[in-house]
Formats: sequence, structure tokens, C-alpha cells
Amino acid sequence: MCRILEVSESGYYKHKRNEARSYKHAALLAKIFGLLKADPENVNYGVNRIYLYLKNNEGYTGATARYIGYVERIISSSGASGDPKV
Repeated sequence: MCRILEVSESGYYKHKRNEARSYKHAALLAKIFGLLKADPENVNYGVNRIYLYLKNNEGYTGATARYIGYVERIISSSGASGDPKV
């Protein structure tokens, strides 16, 4: 199949592995936008507060340093607020 599509095997499997990633990002963004829209004061929340909210209220788990960076990348790519310095 890779020869027909003219792609490498590693490229094909990397694409297959990352296919579901956009759905995960969309679900996480929905939770973040829900938090930000819940109260006008929440617009001032930074990445750390958003991460803590996800961890404590939404069951989002993981190593803090790794996932704060993940949440920060998703927020910055979406254009939502979430100042990393707050």
C-alpha cells in the first residue's frame, strides 16, 4: 500500500498514530473554552490555573511539567487566552 501511495512506511504509520490527536485536542479545547466562558473573571486564567482546573475537576492526569507544556501549546495554537506567566 505504501508503494501505491508513494509514501514511506514510517511516514504512513506516523500519520496513523497521530490521526486521533486532533480529536483529543478538540476535546481538551472544549473543556478549556467551557472554563473560560463559565465566568468573565476566568478570562484572566493562565496556563497554570487552567491546568490545575483540568487536573482537579476534569480528571486530567499526568506529569505536571510535561502536561502543562501540552496544555500551553494547545491554548496558544487555538488563540485562546491563557497567559503562561499567571
